[in-house]
Amino acid sequence: MNNLNSVLLEGNLVKDPELAVIGEQQVELTKFTIAVNRYYKGADGKPNQEV
Repeated sequence: MNNLNSVLLEGNLVKDPELAVIGEQQVELTKFTIAVNRYYKGADGKPNQEV
């Protein structure tokens, strides 16, 4: 019986997805590269943003 898994990823797609077929059973695998912004307060109390 096949199982279905769901994943929700949020971010900016920074490269084209890469599709690969692996193994004898020809399983398809897709690789995504995403970037997300991180917001935080620094030691001085000022807001900072990091990608």
